[in-house]
Parts: sequence; C-alpha cells; structure tokens
Amino acid sequence: MDATIVKGSPIRPITHSSISAGGTDSLRLAVKAVALAEAKHTMKILDKQNPLVNIVRDLCEEWRLDNPEDYQLQFDDAKITPPPIYVTEENREKMADGDILKLDFSPQKMSQIIIDGLQAGKISQGHIERLALLSADITFVEHFVTENGLTTLNKFISSRPSHGEISLRNGFALDAFLKIMNHFIVSWDTINNNLLSSVIWHIEDRHKTDLLVIKSALMILDAAIRHSSLGKSLAQKSDIDVDQFISTLKTKDVEIQVSCISLINTILGVSSLERQQVIRKRLLSNPTRQLVWENIFTGPIGPAMEYQLYSLQTRLINLLSDRYRGAIKKTDPAALKEVTDLRLIAFDTESENQQKDANDSRDFTRLGFKNPTEPLMEFSQAPPGALTLDCMAFFAHQYTQQYRQVVLENSRERADEQDCPFAQASVELTQILADILKIGRPPSDEPGQDDRTYYPMFFYKERPFEECFCVCIQRLMKTWKEMKASLSDFSKVLMVVREQITRALESKPPTFDSMKNKLGSWSFAKIQEARQKELEAQEERKRQAKPIQELCAMIQPELEDVIKQQRINRMIEGCLFKPIRGVKNARHVFCRLSHNAKVLHYGMTATDQGVRETPDSINILDIERVSVNEDGKNKNRVIVIARQGGEELLLNGDTVPDSDIWLDGLNALTGNSPIVSKQAQRELNELLSLEVKLRLLDAEGIEFPSEPPPIPDPPANFNFVTA
Repeated sequence: MDATIVKGSPIRPITHSSISAGGTDSLRLAVKAVALAEAKHTMKILDKQNPLVNIVRDLCEEWRLDNPEDYQLQFDDAKITPPPIYVTEENREKMADGDILKLDFSPQKMSQIIIDGLQAGKISQGHIERLALLSADITFVEHFVTENGLTTLNKFISSRPSHGEISLRNGFALDAFLKIMNHFIVSWDTINNNLLSSVIWHIEDRHKTDLLVIKSALMILDAAIRHSSLGKSLAQKSDIDVDQFISTLKTKDVEIQVSCISLINTILGVSSLERQQVIRKRLLSNPTRQLVWENIFTGPIGPAMEYQLYSLQTRLINLLSDRYRGAIKKTDPAALKEVTDLRLIAFDTESENQQKDANDSRDFTRLGFKNPTEPLMEFSQAPPGALTLDCMAFFAHQYTQQYRQVVLENSRERADEQDCPFAQASVELTQILADILKIGRPPSDEPGQDDRTYYPMFFYKERPFEECFCVCIQRLMKTWKEMKASLSDFSKVLMVVREQITRALESKPPTFDSMKNKLGSWSFAKIQEARQKELEAQEERKRQAKPIQELCAMIQPELEDVIKQQRINRMIEGCLFKPIRGVKNARHVFCRLSHNAKVLHYGMTATDQGVRETPDSINILDIERVSVNEDGKNKNRVIVIARQGGEELLLNGDTVPDSDIWLDGLNALTGNSPIVSKQAQRELNELLSLEVKLRLLDAEGIEFPSEPPPIPDPPANFNFVTA
C-alpha cells in the first residue's frame, strides 16, 4: 500500500518486502510532525519492545525539538473513530505495519494551551475545534479534567456572547463539553444552573444559532435531565420547556430532529402526570402537529428517529392509562350525563312527538348495554374502564351521522339476535386497541425486547386513540354483517376484527383515512383467504423439514398402492368412451376390467344406448405400451393401448371425466408407476398431508430439528442388561 503525507512531500511506498525486512519484533511506520511550523516526516522501524517515551525522545532529537515530554504520538485520522487518538502503552498494539503516526503536543501540553486560551477569552477556533476532537480520547480528557480544564470550559460556555458572536466556536465548545461528560469521569451533578441556562439560551430560535450549537445544546440538556438532579428538577419545574426548543425541528437536520424528539421523551419520562398532560396538549396542538408533519414525515426516517417516534407515541398513549384502568361508579354524574347524551344523539330524531325519559331503559337496550337500568355498570370493570365511555362520547359528538347510522342499524330488536350490541362491542374494541397499542407498557430501551413500531397517523390528530376507535368500530359493524353473526358469534367476530386491525396497521397508514381504506380492504372473505394461504405456507414449511420428508418417503409407497387399487376398482366398474372426433367410422367404446385384473374386456357400439356388451378382450400381459396422443387439429386427447403385434385400441380421453383414472390404472397394471396424472399427484399429496397430520397429532407444537440428534457412543459394557 502507499503511505501519503497530507503535509510535506510524499514518502516512498511501503511494500510487503520492506515491511518484512524489519522483522517480527518491529514495525515499519511513517511519522509526521504536525506540531511544527514546518511539516516534517520520516520513515521509522520501531521496536515493539521499545518504550514510547524513548521513541518520542529519538524523534525530537532527530528534528531538534526541545522538551520531549511535551510531545506524544497520535494515530492517524483514519484511526480516530473510534478513539483512542493518542498512542499509549495500553493501546500500542493497535499499531500495524504501514501505519502513519503523527507527532503532536502531549495531552498535558495541549490541555495547558487550550486552558490558557479559554481563560484569556481569546481562544482561536482552531484550538477549540481541536478540543472537540481530542475530547473523544479518554487519555486527553483525564489530563484536561485534572488541570481544571472542565471548570474553565464551563465558564467559557456560561459567558453568553452577543448575538453577532455566536459562531461555530460555540458549537465546538458545547460538543467538547458533551464528549467530556459522556466519559463519566466527572459526575453530571457537578453542573450548575448558569451552565444549563446558557445552554438553553443557545438553542432558542430567536438567536438563529449555528446547527452544531443547537445539536450539542439539545444533547447536553437531554443528558443533564437523565443524569443530574438539577436537570431533572428544572424539567419538572418547567424551566426546561418544550416551547424553548420545539422549533428546532425546522432545521431539517436529522441529528437535530432526533435530539429534539429525544429531549421531549426525556422530559416526559421525569415529569409528573399533570405536567405530562400539559406537554401532550402542546404536542398534539394543530401548530405543533403541522410542524412535525412538515419537517419529519415528509422525508425518509432512519432507525434513530423511528425509535424516538415510537417512544414518544408510547408515552403519549400511556397518558390514557388512568382512564383505561379507572372504573366508573354507577353514581358518577358526569358519566351519567355522557351516557344520556349518547342516547339522545342516537334517538332524538326518531319521533318529534315522542317524549324521551333520561332513564328510558328501552333505548339503552337498543344501544347495546347489558344492564339497561344501570348503563354505567358497563364501565365498572377496568380495564378498559372509563376509556370506553370517552371513545363512545367522542364518536357520538365528532362523527354524529356515522354514530347514528351504526346505532340505528343495530337497534331493531330482532328475535334472531343478529343486531350487534354497540355498547358491548365498544368495550371489547377498546380492549383490543389497548392490547395492540400496549397501553400502560413503557417504551422498551433495548432492540428486540418489544414491538417498537410507530404509526404516523397518531401524530396527525389531537385525540388519536379516539380517532382510531371511530374508524375501527365502523369496521367491526361491517364485519358483523359480512359474517352474518348473532350474539353467540360475538367472540368470533372480535377475533376477526383484531386480525383486521393488526393487518391494517402493518402498512403503517399515515392518516386515519388511509387506515379506514386499509380496514376496508381486509373484508371477512379476504381474512379467510389470507388465513388459508398462511396455513398452507406453514404446512409447506413443515413438510420441508428433513424428518417430515423422511416420514413422507416412508409412507408414500403405501399410499401409491392405495391409489393404484382405487384406479383398478374403477376400471372394474367399466366406462363408456365416446367416439373420437375426426376419425372415420369412429364408434362408442365400452371397457371394463375383469375382477381378477388380468383381462381388459371391451365392445364397440354405434350409440351410447342399450346393453353394453364386451365381446372382445385384451390380456393385460399382451399390452406392450400405454401412451397419450394429443391431436391439436381436432383437439383430441387419445389414450392408445398398443398390443403385441401392432394392434391398437384407441379411447377418447377428452369426453370422459375419468380418463386420468383409466390412464393411471393402465400404467399400474402394465408395471409403470400409477402416479402419472395431475389428479393422481394431487390425491397423493392430500393423502400424504392427512397421514402425516394423523401420525403427528401427539407432536403438535413441537419444532422438529433440521438434522437428527447424534447417536451416543455405546456403553463401556452391557452388564446392566442382566443386572
């Protein structure tokens, strides 16, 4: 490979022969000096056992550098990610033949240079950028913290520059601080209020801050809330508020957007329930939803953002847990009013002259309540508790026309019990949605622990769970009709509806209109078809297992004999073959096999009426071959039975439904395999499938290995046989 120096002239190529010349105890390396005004470089063969201090001293002597203790070797830029940057005795094994090393200031010297610049307030952007780069190296960070560099950096960040002075330099300072703290050498509890206030100040939209500043500041706030008591306290007291940084989503920078959503999730995770509800209301308000849709969902979404959206969706949905797990008392006046409104909205247009009583149990029966005299008892069981009533009320008030249609179509009080009880269906549907969306379960932090799916439509409306209920309850009623269900089929309908919702959500519909269309495409007939295909695919996968294939091979000859005998029995019954089209003087042919299956009797007649006589015969042993001729011109399929001597018997295979049976039987009688037709192959597969299922009834649910288990070695002796 070629070793090329960025600064200075190139050095000669390093070849495998030149490397091996150094021996197995040495490395051939290129070294360049970046701490000098004039770039220098050299080729070195380094002894693996020689201490790094001696190597640095030799280089300083060669380049006439004073104070060798101020210098240390670094890996080339290609090895900076991941760290380390500085070469130490602990990581020197990472050096390889042909590497390029750099001689730069040591961690102690570089720390002192940067600290002096920070204290003077006139640090150059090059030095602050260097600090951000070196902060990824634990070797540098340890020296920087020991020299009180972190305290100096905190003061530099806390001294807010004027509007015109906010530049990339501030971004590198914040980035360096975050990297240093993420080494956890220093506790996050050491940060102060001035620092966090300055960080918040840097990300506010009115400053038009640099992108690196925004990203670093968001990540610092996120980490401070997670790991420090001060940050957690500020988030709980609203001193760190969503309004301060939600506008950073406009930047279109993916890392900033991920950091913004992550910070929202962190704040929700440490806030009280009341505070979470306030944040939820803010996030689901129309301006914020529009901001999210325009800046996140209009482009590709990577894994990091997918996880943050899943986490945010889970936290927002979990705010319904209190209603989901809260039962309603039968004397609750607010709930009683909601139930009364449900009745009035559904039935107040039926008759203008008919007076409705708030306690009219007949209307509550038509609404599908189990206990019409005390309808609130429907919500006394939690979960789903009060959340069901919230969904029903939302449906009635927001989609009044659809609500009335659903209720009135299922409130005819028919004797066949084919009306779907709306209230009972709502309770079950709410539970189904809660199970699918996992209400009450915190977001998983580790991949693979849980289903980490987010649905864009849940960021599209102010009350997404209730919107989802409204779409699904209409699908439930349609499925009820498609299944022609009665009350005894209630549980079966719910199983189908759960599957319909699950399948519709697999495509992650962006809006609830899309969700409605997806549910509409999954009719009951489509669900049955999908189930059948999945069952067939599952059975096919099982049949591909080696143990199953061996079992099929073992029982197949027995089943082929069954098919062969069935064909012979049908031939003994006899069959009338119609004349062959396009053949002069063609007549009907009646054939049958003798009971001892040794002679084929046949007779020809001009019509298909009358007594079917078989004056002629063919000995099975005299049959030389059996074949099928396809006549494309006359569209004939002719079975040819050729006897020894050249005589042939032609049978019309087109006009007889059982021609395949005769063809299989003739092949079997003449010693060929009976499984030649598609019908025979289909029957064999069906019989194999049934036979395998019967033999494996006791092994239901057991996963068969792809390979048989190894046979253990025989025992040392067989004394146990006679013991």
